[in-house]
Amino acid sequence: MNKFLFIATLLLLVSCSSDYESEYQNIPINYQVPSNFPPLAYNMENNPLTEKGFELGKKIFYDGRLASDGVVSCGFCHIQEDAFTHHGHTFSHGVGDGIGTRNAPPIQNMAYQTQFFWDGAANHIELLSMAPISNELEMNGNIIDIITMMQNDSEYQKLYRQAFENGEINSENMLKALAQFMTMLTSSNSRFDKYRRNESGGTLTQTELDGYAQI
Repeated sequence: MNKFLFIATLLLLVSCSSDYESEYQNIPINYQVPSNFPPLAYNMENNPLTEKGFELGKKIFYDGRLASDGVVSCGFCHIQEDAFTHHGHTFSHGVGDGIGTRNAPPIQNMAYQTQFFWDGAANHIELLSMAPISNELEMNGNIIDIITMMQNDSEYQKLYRQAFENGEINSENMLKALAQFMTMLTSSNSRFDKYRRNESGGTLTQTELDGYAQI
């Protein structure tokens, strides 16, 4: 073989190998519990946090195609700039402007909880998403249709391969990805957090200190 052709072939193989490794590389996330927080309630050993798992969970969270109208995503009611609440609404509304009976609760710091929703209807972070997805007044989604949609979407195909060893697009992995995304939503740098950790910027007003003393 011509030495130049050999070198070109070798470079192509190296390039393909590098692209493959880059595509399938899934870097673990070293989650650190803030020093002023209680112990984790969620056992991450069964669903280790990774960059691709988080990325997949975020995509699912903001995908309106999970709802029957193709619009109402999880992020529709849990608005990020409003602390993941449905700010401005007494009761959250979903598909077809259906009005619920409660306002969507915030979803930060959920890895430290064992009960979810205002009435404690769910007790595991990996299971709670099924309630709003299937609720006819919220997203009115059909899990079979959702999984079929993802199986036919090239971006989802790639992310599931990257995020999970088996690469399967199924409800278990979907809920695990959502759990990884929600686990990372940790609010630990407010003035109150800094006050608890005796850090710079953690100064509370006298009114706030009085309120804290009543807790």
